[in-house]
Amino acid sequence: MKKLSIIIFVFSLLMNGCSYSIDVENQAFVVAIGIDKGDTFPLKATFIFANPSGSEGGGEEKSPSKPKPDSVTIEAPTVYSAVRKLDSIKSKTINLSHIKIVVFSEEIAKDGVKDYLTAFASSRDFRPNTYVCISKGNAGEYLKAVKPSQEIFIEKYYDNIMRKVAADKVNEAYLYYLYFNVSQSFSGSLVPLVALNKNNTDTPPDSTASDGDDFDYEARAGDILRDAENPAEILGSAIMKNDKMVGTLGSFKTDLARIICDEYYPRNYSINYPEKSDFLTIRVIQQEHPEIKTEIVDQNAKIKIYIPISIEYVDAGKIENNITKSKEFCDYLRQKLNQKAEELVYDSQVIYDADILGLGDSLKRHFPDMKAWEKWNWKEKFSTAQIEVSFDVEYADFEEAN
Repeated sequence: MKKLSIIIFVFSLLMNGCSYSIDVENQAFVVAIGIDKGDTFPLKATFIFANPSGSEGGGEEKSPSKPKPDSVTIEAPTVYSAVRKLDSIKSKTINLSHIKIVVFSEEIAKDGVKDYLTAFASSRDFRPNTYVCISKGNAGEYLKAVKPSQEIFIEKYYDNIMRKVAADKVNEAYLYYLYFNVSQSFSGSLVPLVALNKNNTDTPPDSTASDGDDFDYEARAGDILRDAENPAEILGSAIMKNDKMVGTLGSFKTDLARIICDEYYPRNYSINYPEKSDFLTIRVIQQEHPEIKTEIVDQNAKIKIYIPISIEYVDAGKIENNITKSKEFCDYLRQKLNQKAEELVYDSQVIYDADILGLGDSLKRHFPDMKAWEKWNWKEKFSTAQIEVSFDVEYADFEEAN
């Protein structure tokens, strides 16, 4: 009798839960949120909704056409106040559990995003693996202008393009990474940078283009010279010191930070090599982990990072088949990478005073506990720390060269 009572009780709970369930057709799924400063209220929130129908018109279709994402922009004191106001606009129940991306405007990010991240992290509505980006310009305008060329649904576009960025963990692309990082007493973060492109192939090159050398190319999102229907771009990084944006990194220095942090995957680069009249294209591979040596002398930190990388020739002409020329080219790359690394360290220490390479983590082993580490105060010691990054470059298939 007791077992029967338990079964009836559990069954009644299940039935009771079903009575409160909401059909998918009766829910409005938000897939993206843009946060900008408001004109009347503190913020302006732009909500992008999924269109689950798969077609824009009525009737049956064998192949779905691209649905146009629905968007609503609301001014309110907080994001959740804006969500409540959505109820007066949308006939369906608002569902935030499928949000793919949150985009903060540059203006908001410079003032600080900690309060927003805390609200998101403490809510059951937001998933911890929600992507976070910083937008050059208006975040709402960026989201509303996205026009995927290969995906039918907007949520799939965000999933695909952000997954590539999040694979390099140096970019704090996930909500939970960024939330925990900005909660520390002193931290630096790199957050993916997005923007709308207003250039085209007829626009004269700007200062970021350099001579076309990919190692000198420090463009940000929105800077690419191109002709495409979708104006949205994701390139470079926003530099965060704790929860405030203090600057940006361009294309290659973002890649360089990935290499130093051992979070890099192989890419092709075209190099304007002086010994060759045309561009030389190589594939940069990080086959070994960086070697980090640290010590504390007279309360000052000394950090030496040795990074061995390999290259493969993609288009190198006669250099590829010449051992002497290959060694000379590898030496040229080593010098150039060392120079770029020195610039990146200078930017991190002097210009932005933000530990964007996470070097503090390598020093913690010198202290018996967290209390001693915090007392030493990395925040004050960081700008005067001696940081040296040195590269070694070799041809991956060197033994096969003639």
